Amino acid sequence: MRIWPQIILYTADEAARLGAMMKQGLIPFDELAVLYVLGRFTLTRTAAPSDLVPFVAPDMPRFDSWTVCAFGRREAACVTAGALLGGDVRVGFENNLALPNGARASSNAELVGAAVGALDVVGLRPQTADGLREEIAAAIGR
Repeated sequence: MRIWPQIILYTADEAARLGAMMKQGLIPFDELAVLYVLGRFTLTRTAAPSDLVPFVAPDMPRFDSWTVCAFGRREAACVTAGALLGGDVRVGFENNLALPNGARASSNAELVGAAVGALDVVGLRPQTADGLREEIAAAIGR
């Protein structure tokens, strides 16, 4: 069985600490996926695309795979910024209930639709679940 953990990081300091731990050989994985969490689930700390900048600054560690998620009505803008910078994105009710206009989303699908629309505007296409399964199967040699 292959295990590939995802490490959830809330601050750039945590990312730097993880990178240092990897260099010291304290992390027993050759490949590591991280999730950068932008904002928090409060009215006073919703995410903005600029929150991603400290995680991807030139002096920060680079991880094999990184994903971004965001809290608040700017979720679609945040994940679009992440995708443009080469990351994967995660969208949905787990982190956010608001559409870009501030209205409450009626479904997870509505949030995904907002993100897909934002990605489409910049020329990016989302991966489908079936497409992702095929990529994973190819990567592990199935």
